[in-house]
Amino acid sequence: MNGKRFETYDERDGLANSCVWALAEGKRGELWVGTWGGGLFRFADGHFTQFGSRQGLAGDVVRAITTANDGSLWIATDGGLSHMMNGQFHNYSTSDGLSSNRVVNVYQDRRGIIWVGTSRGVNRMTGDRFAPVLSAHEIFDPRYISLGEDSSADFYALSAPKGVDRIEGNQLVEVNHDLDLLSMVTSPRGELWFTGGNGIFRFSAAAFRQGHGDQENPPDYAWFGRTDGMASTQCSIGTPNMALAADGKLWVSTVQGLAMLDLPRLHFDSAKPVIFVEEVTVGRESQLAGRELALPPGTHHVELRFDSISLASPEKIRFQYRMDDVDPLWLEADNSLTAVYTNIPVGTHSFKIRASNTDGVWDRSGISFSVIQKPYFYETGWFRLVAAIAFVLTLTGVYRLRLHQIRAQMSARLDERVLERTRVARELHDTLLQSFQGVLLKFYGLSVMLADRPEAQQKLEGLLEEARQAVEEGRDAVQGLRSSTVVTNELAQATRALGVQLSATHSNGNAPECVVTVEGGIRELAPIVRDDVYRIAAEAVRNAFQHAGARRIEVEICYEVRQFRLRVEDDGKGIDPKVLDSGSRAGHYGLPGMSERAKMMGGKLKVRSKMDCGTEVELTIPTSRAYLKSRSPRRSPFLRKGA
Repeated sequence: MNGKRFETYDERDGLANSCVWALAEGKRGELWVGTWGGGLFRFADGHFTQFGSRQGLAGDVVRAITTANDGSLWIATDGGLSHMMNGQFHNYSTSDGLSSNRVVNVYQDRRGIIWVGTSRGVNRMTGDRFAPVLSAHEIFDPRYISLGEDSSADFYALSAPKGVDRIEGNQLVEVNHDLDLLSMVTSPRGELWFTGGNGIFRFSAAAFRQGHGDQENPPDYAWFGRTDGMASTQCSIGTPNMALAADGKLWVSTVQGLAMLDLPRLHFDSAKPVIFVEEVTVGRESQLAGRELALPPGTHHVELRFDSISLASPEKIRFQYRMDDVDPLWLEADNSLTAVYTNIPVGTHSFKIRASNTDGVWDRSGISFSVIQKPYFYETGWFRLVAAIAFVLTLTGVYRLRLHQIRAQMSARLDERVLERTRVARELHDTLLQSFQGVLLKFYGLSVMLADRPEAQQKLEGLLEEARQAVEEGRDAVQGLRSSTVVTNELAQATRALGVQLSATHSNGNAPECVVTVEGGIRELAPIVRDDVYRIAAEAVRNAFQHAGARRIEVEICYEVRQFRLRVEDDGKGIDPKVLDSGSRAGHYGLPGMSERAKMMGGKLKVRSKMDCGTEVELTIPTSRAYLKSRSPRRSPFLRKGA
C-alpha cells in the first residue's frame, strides 16, 4: 500500500505461490511471506526470493512466521519447525520434543521464550529441546492455534482445543471455551482484542483475568459484527489476521475483505440495560405480565418472555435467566428471549433475569419476577400433616391389634399347655403313682413275712428304699408339671426357691451353695418362653444337685438389649465327653429335653463340660422372641446379689 491504493503481487512478480498464509517484517525492513505450498519468500527492493524444502526449510506449507529479537526467523510448517539464521536453517521435529511435526504457530514472548502450537498441543522451548504444556482437554488436530500475551505478560493460547486458555507455569488453565477465538492483540489502553469465527471481541484486562466457571459473574466483553459495518463476521485464518496500527486503527482480515475499527473514536456504553418481563403464557393462554404470576394447580406449561429497552443495538444485548429451586445454573437466552418451564414445583419461586448492555457490560443484579405455583389440596402442608398423623395412628393401631393377637395366641397356647400338663399329672398320680404305692405296700407286707430271714429282709428293705425314692421323684415330677413360672414370681425368685428346696432335701446334708444373679434391667418375658426358660434352668440346677457333686452352683440371668441369656455353671465332676457328643445318656432325657425346649423357643443351647472341671449350660434367645414387649427395663432387686 502506497498510502492511497493497495498494490497486488502474484506469480507474475516472482511469487511462486500466491496463496499467502503468513506475513512478518524483518529487522531490516524486508517482508517475509509464507505460502501454502510454495515455501517462504523474502520481498526486498521489489523482488521475491524463494526458500523452500530444497533450501533446507522443514516444509513448503508455511503457516506462521515470527521475527525473533536477534533478527532470526522461526517458521511453522507442516513438516516441523524451522529456525533461519544468516540464511541457514535448523529444523526441529518430534525427536526434539515437539508434540507433532505439524506446526501451526510459533511465538516469542517478552522474555525471549519460544512457544510453538502444534496439532497435538502447545510446546515450550527449554534449552535446545521442547517440552509439552499440560492440558485438561485432549488436543488433536485443531484447525488453528494462536499464541499471545497481554500488557501484564500473561500468556494465552487460543483454540487449544477451543476458546482461550491461560498458560500458567506448565499448564493450560481454562478462561473461556464458549467463544470461537482466532487471534489477539493488546491495545495501548490494555484492552484485549480478539478475532473469531463470528466477529471481533473486546475484553477489558480485568474481565479477562476473571477466569472461567464463575456463574454469578459472567465476563464483560463487547462484540462487533455486521451491525457495526463488517461485510462478514467470519475472520480469516492466517498469521497474523489483524494488526494494530500506530494511529490506533485496528485492521482485521475477513473472508470478504479487510475491516477497520478506529479504536480512539469508539464510544463506550456503561449504562445498565432496562430489563422487564413482557408477556407470560400459561398453557395456551397468553397475557401481559403483572407484578407476579400465580399458576393454578396442575400447570404443566409456562412461557416467560422478557426483553430490554435499547435504541442503539438491541441485538448486542445478551440475556441470562434462572428460576430459583428449578434451574441449577444461569441459562443463556436464545433469540426468542423466552424461558419455557414444565412442572414447576409447588411454592413461590423467584425468576431472575440479567443482561449486558451493547458494550457487553453486565448488570449482575438484574430483576426478579415472582412465580407462585398453587398446590392441589393434597399437596398442602396441612394435608400432609393430617396424612402423616393418620398414618402414624393407623400404624399404631395395626401394631396394637397384632400385639393383642399375639398375646391371645400365646395365652391360648399356654392354657393348652397347662391343661395338658394338669391332665398328665392327674393321670400319673391316679394310675402310675397309685400303682407304685400299692406295690410298695405289698413289699412292706413281704418284709414282715421275711422277718426270720435277716439277709433277705435286709435286701428287701434296700429295694424298698429305692422304691420310695422313685415314688418321691415321681411326685416331684408331677408337682413340677402342675407348677409354672406363669405365677407372679419372677424367674430369679422361682430359681432361687428351687435351689432352697433342693438344698433342704439333699440326701447327704452337704448341699452345694446355689447363687442366682441378674444382669441388666428385668424385662417381661413371654409366658411360654418364661415357662420353658424356667424348665431348662430347673433341669440344669437339679442335675448339678443330684449328679454333679458340686460345691457351688451359679445361675446368671441376663436381660440384654439384643438377646436374653441364661447361664448355669457348677464346679462338679462334669459330663462324660461321650455323653456330650451323643447328646444324651442312655435312659435319661434331661439334655435332649433342654435342647428341644430351646429349639421350640427359637433359642440356642450350649453345654460345655470337662471331666472334674464342672459344667456350663448357656441358653440365648433373640429379643424378638424372648421379650413380651419393649419397655423401659426395671432394675432387679437381685442385681448382683447372691440368692
